[in-house]
Amino acid sequence: MLKTRLSTIAMSTLFVTVLAVTPMAAQNGDDARPIGFGPLVGFNFDGSNPFIGGAFRMGTPWMLGENPLMFDADFEYLLDTGPVTIFSVQAALLMPFVLENSPVKPVVGAGLNIQRASVDTGISNFSASSTNIHLALIGGIMVRAFFADLMLRVGSGSGLGARAGFLLLGNIL
Repeated sequence: MLKTRLSTIAMSTLFVTVLAVTPMAAQNGDDARPIGFGPLVGFNFDGSNPFIGGAFRMGTPWMLGENPLMFDADFEYLLDTGPVTIFSVQAALLMPFVLENSPVKPVVGAGLNIQRASVDTGISNFSASSTNIHLALIGGIMVRAFFADLMLRVGSGSGLGARAGFLLLGNIL
């Protein structure tokens, strides 16, 4: 149990550190691509578990037609799972559709989601864990710094989740 908690804390610390350093590095250059990070909350419909986490989004130099592609990285920690600890990390490419004279941007995307689950059995020196890799299909909206989307995880342990958050400390506005 302690080993699992320490690995979760280490992953969280690494994720937050990357989120804190990357925007500062980007703001020192002349790069005008949007960048931001912030908290997110959500709910998994398959397991009825709420989750909290962090999101990082950064514009890329790539375009698909007239729509820019955006890199998205997320960390999610499921709450209220009893003796089971579940967290996931995700990396995806998103395409926000630019609508004339509207702050609302529909977003679609896809990426990889890695979900780790571990359980403390209560028996001394015995625990079990599992790691699943999913294709993540994402659809939602962005309104300035706010985002809300649905994510369908396809693969072993597939499921559907809804999440929302704010992007802070960046020039995504």
